[in-house]
This record gives sequence, C-alpha cells and structure tokens, in this order.
Amino acid sequence: MADSGSIRLADLLDRGALLPDLQAGAKDAVLRQIVAALAEKHADLDGEAALQSLLEREQLGSTGVGEGVAIPHAKIDVPEVLAALARCPEGVDFEAVDGERVKLFFVLLTPRGEPALHLKALARVSRILGGAELRAELLGCETGEALHQAVRALEQRL
Repeated sequence: MADSGSIRLADLLDRGALLPDLQAGAKDAVLRQIVAALAEKHADLDGEAALQSLLEREQLGSTGVGEGVAIPHAKIDVPEVLAALARCPEGVDFEAVDGERVKLFFVLLTPRGEPALHLKALARVSRILGGAELRAELLGCETGEALHQAVRALEQRL
C-alpha cells in the first residue's frame, strides 16, 4: 500500500469477503465464517493462524465497540491489509462494551511489521462506523455489492 495516510476502506475490502447475511452464532463461529471468506480469496492467508490471532485479541477484551458494531483485528503475517465486512441482521452476543448484540463486523488483518498502518486502518473503520446514520445505511444493505457501494459512498462524504 503506497501511502498509509490515505487509507480507503472501499479499496481494501475484498468483494468476496462482503457478507450481507452472516448467520448468528457464537463469537468464534462468526469469526471463523469471516476468516473463511477471506482465506477463500487469498491463497497465501493461513486461515487457522488468522482465526487464532483474532481469538487471542478477543481474549484481551471484546472488539465489540458498541452500537451494534465490532471491529475484530489482528496483526499477522500478510503482505497487505485484508478487510472483510459482515452484516448479521439478528445480531450476535459478542460481549460488546454496551452489552448490545453486534450486527456489523469489520475485520482487519494487517501486516505484523506495520503498526502505524494497523492503527490508521482501525481509525478509519471507527470513523466510518461511528455515526448512527452510517450504521443504519450499512444495516440496510442486503447484498455484498450494496455493502461495498455504501462504504465507498460513506467515505466520499467524510
């Protein structure tokens, strides 16, 4: 990635990892579904190692940031940022800070050796998902393409 200061989430999102109808389940099952979608599109991604890293991060404290949003993230051995966005209309008990069920999951896997890039990507996701109107727009998306277009439009408004 050329300039980590100009992170565009719409460019990072893998269209194969836009999951508009994730099935509810336990925290680890949800993360497994999302990582499987990423691993299917990225042959060099060690899905089990990615899942373990995400689960270890969750043990430090839930990435359920509240308002129906979780941002699971991990620094792993990948050459570039990998991102996935999933919508779970019925919500998942993700031990979010506000106790609410999580309906939007934005997963970030960033290169282990680039902590500044990791923080910039997290900040960008937080900004996108911070507004109630923006979250509602994403929750209304019923296809992967609609999710992608919504993220692109949201970023253009910021």
